[in-house]
Amino acid sequence: MEKSLETGLLTILLTLVLSIIASLVAGFVFSGHFFVHEPFHSALEMMGSFAALSLSGLILFQLRYRGYFSERLWVACGLIGMGILEAFHASVMPGNSFVWLRGTATFTGGFFFALASLFPGRVIKLRTAVILPLSVALGSVVFGIASIRFPGLVPAMVREGEFTAAASVINVLGGLFFLAASAHFFEKYLSLRTPHELIFSSLCLLFSMASLLFFFSGLWDAEWWLWHILRLAGYLVTLPYTFFLFRKIEEELEQAVAKLRRANAELESFAYSASHDLKEPLLAIASDLKLLSRRNKENLDPESHTLLADAFGMSMQLQGLIADLLAYSRLGSEGKPFVPCDSNVVLKQALEQLRVPIERNGADITHDPLPQVVGDPVQLVRLFQNLISNAIKFRREEPPRIHVSARRGEREWIFSVEDNGIGIPPEQIERIFDIFRRLHKEKYPGTGVGLAISKKICERHGGRIWAESEAGKGSKFFFTIPGQAGIDARGVNRGQP
Repeated sequence: MEKSLETGLLTILLTLVLSIIASLVAGFVFSGHFFVHEPFHSALEMMGSFAALSLSGLILFQLRYRGYFSERLWVACGLIGMGILEAFHASVMPGNSFVWLRGTATFTGGFFFALASLFPGRVIKLRTAVILPLSVALGSVVFGIASIRFPGLVPAMVREGEFTAAASVINVLGGLFFLAASAHFFEKYLSLRTPHELIFSSLCLLFSMASLLFFFSGLWDAEWWLWHILRLAGYLVTLPYTFFLFRKIEEELEQAVAKLRRANAELESFAYSASHDLKEPLLAIASDLKLLSRRNKENLDPESHTLLADAFGMSMQLQGLIADLLAYSRLGSEGKPFVPCDSNVVLKQALEQLRVPIERNGADITHDPLPQVVGDPVQLVRLFQNLISNAIKFRREEPPRIHVSARRGEREWIFSVEDNGIGIPPEQIERIFDIFRRLHKEKYPGTGVGLAISKKICERHGGRIWAESEAGKGSKFFFTIPGQAGIDARGVNRGQP
């Protein structure tokens, strides 16, 4: 703590002392020297404008993730107004508008920085955080255009090569605002010991010294160039802040990812444990129901037999749901490494597992030549199996006709499974991939987990899944698998075509 206090005091002291020394050198050693170079001046101002607007963007970006606090919002608004007016200042010829835009840029920046010291730490609404910077930006653009378009309305800023009192007052007021803001940020640094508060304090102090030196300067003289350099140094001081900001965001993202991974692992563990622990009691219940029905076959009336049969059926359905939940929870943790595999072979294995329902329903399944992909062959079999079994289950009176095809996309293979079934209402298409989402519950058995599993398999392979359908006109399911160059051997999508 003591070391950080010494560092802060030394930084502010060095900033102040070096600024004063540079001012004395410019005033006495280079007194009477003039350097007129408009392109170099414009380049300096445009560099400052770019730095101000970039820094304001970083601050607004930080607000989005750290919370909308008024202090940082005022700072961002000050940088926006200052950056835009500096750009206008750099684009005009020396004269009244030239000095006017420079002075109003300083005054605007200092005013908003001073507001940060008057209203620190207040939480504001998102709407205000969006509207206020946009309003400042728009107002600054309109003000800059009006100052150039109507120079007669601009107060006299230069007379016989010397700055007028109006020019000095505007710049000195801006400097005093920055000085107050510097004191505010340094006070926060003393209490919080956070590096970015010291950085903002140094920035404001340099801006303040530059603005106060305006009073002693003349157009194109040494002092005039000095306060331009001090302003640019103020922006350079913020470079460590950008490093600090990105490092802080990176750390927070790493913590959020780690927390999310832990939560997912705990959720998967819970789902696995709960599902596994429920299997044995359900098996015992189903066994007891079956035994009870067999032993009391002669003593029970038809209604009792029906009730026992329904209870047995529901227990079996619950066992199926638990099995699907187990499969869903294991998709990520127990997935196999990705390897090159022939989609034709994968489809053939899926059809072999569906041989009984295919023969029972007289399904006609055709396919085009399918590509070589990289993936988990066990999960890809499950994906084809889920989509084709759904196409068989949700059939119309006529025998199911199912066609599987694939085409090359820009960065992926796009597979499709098309059927002539009952179709899906358009308003339900977006929700059918949600877990436990079931259509036609009364008529068709199922757990509502199959398409959720299919979606998770696609996502693990770096792809996506969707459907196109109309009620009564069949369905067409699409899913994508990235090309071989897009997946490494561990099953991680590298995002390449």
